[in-house]
Amino acid sequence: MSPLIEVTHPRGIYLPEADLWLDPHFGGKRAFISHAHSDHVARHEMTFCSEVTRDLMKTRYGYKSEGEMRVLPMREVVEWEGWELRLLPAGHIIGSAMLHLTRKADGATLLYTGDYKLRQGLSSERCELLHADTLIMECTFGLPQFTFPPTAQVVAQVLKFAQETLEDGGIPVLLGYSLGKAQEILCALAEAGHPVMVHKSIWDMTRAVAPLLGKLPDYRLFDAALAAGHVLLFPPSNGRSIAIKKLKVCRTAMLTGWALQPGARFRYQVDEIFPLSDHADYPELIETVEEVKPRRVWLVHGSTREFAADLRLRGFEAWTLEKADQLELTLQSASPVVRPALEKSADDWGEGSFAQWAAACAQTAEVASRLKKVEVLAGLLKSLPSEDELPLAARFSSGSTGDTPLNTGWSLLKRALIELSAVNEVEYRTISRSQADTGRTAFLVLQRAALSPTPCSLSNVAALFDQLRKAGSQMERVTLIKTRLQHLTAAAGSWLVRL
Repeated sequence: MSPLIEVTHPRGIYLPEADLWLDPHFGGKRAFISHAHSDHVARHEMTFCSEVTRDLMKTRYGYKSEGEMRVLPMREVVEWEGWELRLLPAGHIIGSAMLHLTRKADGATLLYTGDYKLRQGLSSERCELLHADTLIMECTFGLPQFTFPPTAQVVAQVLKFAQETLEDGGIPVLLGYSLGKAQEILCALAEAGHPVMVHKSIWDMTRAVAPLLGKLPDYRLFDAALAAGHVLLFPPSNGRSIAIKKLKVCRTAMLTGWALQPGARFRYQVDEIFPLSDHADYPELIETVEEVKPRRVWLVHGSTREFAADLRLRGFEAWTLEKADQLELTLQSASPVVRPALEKSADDWGEGSFAQWAAACAQTAEVASRLKKVEVLAGLLKSLPSEDELPLAARFSSGSTGDTPLNTGWSLLKRALIELSAVNEVEYRTISRSQADTGRTAFLVLQRAALSPTPCSLSNVAALFDQLRKAGSQMERVTLIKTRLQHLTAAAGSWLVRL
């Protein structure tokens, strides 16, 4: 049996024998770029990619003649320095590809998935898998709770939302990333007959790939004066822009796999949310491993530890590549792995009125009914130990920390979380990217920290905010935040970070 191809992770995924990086976020000597999303693209001396990805890199990032761009044809074997390289469709976005390598000296094989999904999309080729001895795979949705409904069912719900909004005299706004999700939505709207207006970034990307797509609806560049009667398609970062707010009759819907998380609609601050994703869900991840039949699996991005444990229970040698346990030698997962639940008991929240407030916020985030939200918040206000804390609870519940800013940006909060938990930058970035939610990221990071919870009141938190405003340096602010988080539970601390 041939030895497996060596895989390391010094700063990203690296194959030392081939001297090849896989989707590094920094420039290198030689690299494979699986698709044209920004978190997978950098300028390298030599780049392997698909033809569509190369063209999109030129369109989206202004690549001209930086380094050598070697386009690999789909499904064809290309010999290179003792290796056989072959691209396979990944099904993630248009042009996305997996990389299959064969070491010619002994026939050892490796498959790198990049971002992918198995189910057929509307705007990309269907994913194709090939047997490999070593499998490097993403597992963004590597928890059993992430089982997506059929695409046709989700599309029908999106179209119903758009139709009903238009019939009520409103303007439906669908939110999806400019490359990939936006084209998927456009293809879904093709048969609906509604005219569509798109954001400039979506316009540019769609025009670049339109010849490769199927039927598209009648779409034009966004014009606020003519928006009535149109379906609007915007990237999430522009979903609350001034232009949208000025229209006043808009109803927004986010399309993301994270829609399956409790309270997702509340976190994204949209009217509706639909689980349309360009990543593999949990059953597809399992199916991938069973079809590829690898001798070893390396996991990146997402719930890597949890999914690795699940695979070991199924008899596969599987490890997380990005984290400290990647060299673990024993398979001790003879019993199911117990994962922290999103729904917490009273003990998980800690003691004090701030813990009460945080638990109430989590409960309101998990229910859609406004009456139920009012009931939960009313119960919180009645249970507070002091009337002096009523205005604080009301203020914090509205998302306000006071009349003046705290001067604590996300980079400062990130620094406090990293120093408190001792996770490294790569781990933090992976958790943050997999969750796409500030509070959930903080919760998972704080679970790694050695916390010593003590009772905390709303007044204590208000005093912290006053200290942050008066602090003379960012270092002092980091210390203040770390000290408070140190004495909260991970659940309560995540809501302090949200606030």
